[in-house]
Amino acid sequence: MRLTNWLQSIAVISLSMGAAHAQTITTASASQPGTPSVQTTYASAQQVNTGSSNAVYSAAATYATYQGDVSQVRTHALSSQSDIEQKLSALGGHNASKFTSGWMSYSALVAAQNREFANSVREIESYYGRERFLNGLRKSPAYATSLKGGDKALQSALAAAESDAMYISSAASFMESQEAILQNQSWVKERIRDGAERANQLKSMTYSGRPVSSSARDMFASSNIGEILANAGQSNAWERATRIATSAPISALSSLTQRRYSVNPARTQTANHMASLAAFEIIGAASTSDTGVINAMNDRRAKDCFEFAQLQLNGCVRSQSDHYGLQACMRKHAVSDIGECVGDVAQ
Repeated sequence: MRLTNWLQSIAVISLSMGAAHAQTITTASASQPGTPSVQTTYASAQQVNTGSSNAVYSAAATYATYQGDVSQVRTHALSSQSDIEQKLSALGGHNASKFTSGWMSYSALVAAQNREFANSVREIESYYGRERFLNGLRKSPAYATSLKGGDKALQSALAAAESDAMYISSAASFMESQEAILQNQSWVKERIRDGAERANQLKSMTYSGRPVSSSARDMFASSNIGEILANAGQSNAWERATRIATSAPISALSSLTQRRYSVNPARTQTANHMASLAAFEIIGAASTSDTGVINAMNDRRAKDCFEFAQLQLNGCVRSQSDHYGLQACMRKHAVSDIGECVGDVAQ
């Protein structure tokens, strides 16, 4: 929805005027066109973090937990039946709703790092008042992307999604490369007769979801969270995140560079929700009881994709008679399919 559509109501007209007003403001702290520095985005992240209830940070840790599990299968070959079973439970046992909220929250936090966008959001909120601004976000998630810096903020989120999709895809490729070795192992071909029971157990796990790992929780409570989010669009971002969370020196980081991404037309609402949730978070209004926040964190298209991947995984596991089949199900549906869901928003 473009700004012209806001002419339908006086309140929305005011918000549109506020967007234009914010776009004329130039401050010494505003980001210049091009790549933001790590220091700039880190300062913005600190402002965001101290102003929120941390509901978004807590949700993002769920997504980080999954990425930590992906890292484990990305470089370590599966070596036993118990190894396959443990990894299958970790990667396939997440709750689709919590996972969706986690990914959307992480994407919003990445978008919130753009200082120009953050300044514009605060300017509009200050000029027209919090409730009027929040009503605008609730009425149209697309409003956030129309603010100054909104497109740049969204570009950061899209870059992170693309980077994460490639990271997950590389894990699936590594797993596939190991299958030729695995199929020659006698233990992986031993017949199992409880495929249906395993599928039922996996499904039961998804009701509550994969517990957040301590490393993911610590990461989002880290004083270095700004650097982590600033590097989200880089290759191997989650490996970088681990180093940064353990106090790696800033000199070890490189500036974020991005190519220009377009939004998949079928996922426009998902992209808008990322930017909208970022705006809620910037002004410390990301309450999980707010309808705008609820809609953004539970993006329908994202959730549908993750739920379908889980459904496919469950059906695949149910039909398997050995651990070789179980690991193939895990690679395809708990890893590769999830990566496609994440990467589908950007093109």
